[in-house]
Amino acid sequence: MLPKGTKCRAEGMKAMARWLIGLKNDKVSAQKTFRMFNAFLSQKGDLTQSGILSKSELAWLRLQAGCSMLKICEQKGVGDQYTAEQFFLLSRLMMDEVLQVREIFAAKLHKGLGRGLPFKCLPLDFMGMYALAGLEADERLRGKIYDYVLKDINRRREYARNLTQGSATCSIEKAMAQLPHILPDYMLLFAISILTHSPVYKDNRDEESLTLMQQCLWFILEPLITKNDSYNFGFYKEMLERVKNYVDAVEPTNETVNAKMWALCDLAMSVLVVHTSTFETSPFSEIRISAMFFKRHDDPMFVNVKVYLPEKFQIKVR
Repeated sequence: MLPKGTKCRAEGMKAMARWLIGLKNDKVSAQKTFRMFNAFLSQKGDLTQSGILSKSELAWLRLQAGCSMLKICEQKGVGDQYTAEQFFLLSRLMMDEVLQVREIFAAKLHKGLGRGLPFKCLPLDFMGMYALAGLEADERLRGKIYDYVLKDINRRREYARNLTQGSATCSIEKAMAQLPHILPDYMLLFAISILTHSPVYKDNRDEESLTLMQQCLWFILEPLITKNDSYNFGFYKEMLERVKNYVDAVEPTNETVNAKMWALCDLAMSVLVVHTSTFETSPFSEIRISAMFFKRHDDPMFVNVKVYLPEKFQIKVR
């Protein structure tokens, strides 16, 4: 049973989220609110750093802060005001030390991704958070999150199929423009950005870290490519090759961070090659790279062909 004061704080966060959603387009209030909720996350739930709250109280407070952020992010306008750094910190609730926090947050994430597709739900960016479940030690929860991933992928694929076949009420041009915001395949890009900034990923030459990153990538790639009749190897290859010509948008001049990001592209490519039986390519729409997480290299002629993985992880692309 939570103390009354902690319950009041949690209810206050819920009320603030509802209030902000009602404002719809108040960007300044949204930015301030995101900063406050993010402070709860960065301080592990102890906003004032008093040191007097119990572990269970801290867990509930950071969980409520995270769930409130998810709720706000479903609303276009105010929900678009989070920064990449805040997004990364929010994603770490998928790795929280408390099992119940991880379980409830993952359930809220799944619910938010499936509500009111495509414009009244969490953006596609948030599907990238599922990659962190590749680190989940609890088999029951890992299986539950895998089911969430499958359902969210299938829901988006079905919507995209209806959209491109003209069953939705919009032109083919508008339909193609919507695809980068709907196609679940793009979750790989957001996963790469999240993993790049994960505290678990130490260095692109560290084999232990890379093994963990491989688990994370396969957790989302398996349902994307093995349960997909329209799997297009060429689409993924082109997407990863393009991202390798970008730098990290948060720390664009940090060579270590960029090397980690590029190594993840190489690692994802290796995973794809190992698990692909046919390398045929069919036509696909223009690939769009999120400017929030990736920045174009300052040199417009930059072509990144270097492999950033230790030899043990390298697999020759056919």
